[in-house]
Amino acid sequence: MTRLVRVIPDTKLVRGYITTGQNLRDIDQNSFLAINGADGGTWAPSSHIVIDGAGVVVGAHWKMNGANVVASGPYTFGKNTSDDYWQLSVGHVATSATLITQFIEFINFNLVDITIDNLTFFSSSVISTGISLTVSGQLTRFVIPLNVYNGGTITDVIVTFNVGENHLPQYLPKFRILRMDSQGVVQSLRASDLIETDGDGFIPFNPTPSSAANWYNGGSLKTFTYSCNQNQLIDTSKYFYYLEIVEEGGNGSYAVVGNTWRSATATFTNISLIDGRT
Repeated sequence: MTRLVRVIPDTKLVRGYITTGQNLRDIDQNSFLAINGADGGTWAPSSHIVIDGAGVVVGAHWKMNGANVVASGPYTFGKNTSDDYWQLSVGHVATSATLITQFIEFINFNLVDITIDNLTFFSSSVISTGISLTVSGQLTRFVIPLNVYNGGTITDVIVTFNVGENHLPQYLPKFRILRMDSQGVVQSLRASDLIETDGDGFIPFNPTPSSAANWYNGGSLKTFTYSCNQNQLIDTSKYFYYLEIVEEGGNGSYAVVGNTWRSATATFTNISLIDGRT
């Protein structure tokens, strides 16, 4: 809406000015047209609203449909409550998104490989960046912190890896997504059914490979999808989120070159927080 024009400007508001009936009608009409900040409402500006200087304070729920907001300074959220943020509307394209967690963030081509216990962390090239088991057959367990959207709902996580050589282990790798609170209490993000998902929320790689060649697949990248069905609302104020992997083991485990674990891609829906608190 356009700016309302003052009925009586300062140049007329002097001693002796007599308010006319038209003045009163105009003032009444302007009051009727003005934005009601107490009761709220819907307004469609005819041009850009420019706020400069001290900025603006919004003391109520403010929904902007199709707004293009450009800030020359920071947005601040002073209430510090759970609903104190820019919120995406239902159906907005940004309410669904994915986040990739690279298991080893690549920095340059000359990093030295590091071996700790049964794992090697290496990044000698972009292609070989990842985590690889160094002791065969031991069902080594490790966890990777996940990148998550606070306030979003996690639906699934796709793990990317490749098998290092032609073999078929007795026990295939298994996976789970978990959250842990500040007291160290761990909860799986998938309910146990004792058929596909065990009592701790782990799912083994499936389907079971038909042969050693099938498991190796020429060293090509493989993926495994872990679908979450409980504890899915992300709350980083209370929990840390992790992917946990138990490596392959038992008879038939690799002889020379182990699996290389590369990344995890998590999918989120119902994202509403867009003020950077992820």
